Amino acid sequence: MGAAAALLYAGGAPDPLIARIIADSPFASFGELFKENAKMLRVKEGEEDKVYSMAVPYIKEKYGVDLDKLNPIEGLEKVKIPALFIHAVNDRLIPAQHSKKIYEIYGGEQEIVNFIGYPPNNAHNAPRLEIAKEKVLEFLKHSKCDYWIRFCSLD
Repeated sequence: MGAAAALLYAGGAPDPLIARIIADSPFASFGELFKENAKMLRVKEGEEDKVYSMAVPYIKEKYGVDLDKLNPIEGLEKVKIPALFIHAVNDRLIPAQHSKKIYEIYGGEQEIVNFIGYPPNNAHNAPRLEIAKEKVLEFLKHSKCDYWIRFCSLD
């Protein structure tokens, strides 16, 4: 959930310490993601909304997290920080359409890198291809935070 957390933070008040955002496989809305993954969670077809509406108050009471507020896409049209979105087109856990939706409304300079994850049945956790790693390094090189580059390596 690192990409979503970064986007949620960026969508809030501007932080001058953030120069760039790299979001690897972000989701746009947790509620939407839950419903898309309902079958994998063994929720009966047609009962996705019911189960989600039961889960929201339970999670909020037990863990203090409001699932309805996990919508990283909200507020991103105002963000001006450059962003790089990376997503496997065959990601079954978080479909690539989430990155596409975020990319389309994002207010700052942005780039998206899509790749085919291998193994296909676990593309979300697949190692990132060299092209994605190279794009990350290139993206960081244009940052005001050049000191990070010396710690980055493709190895």
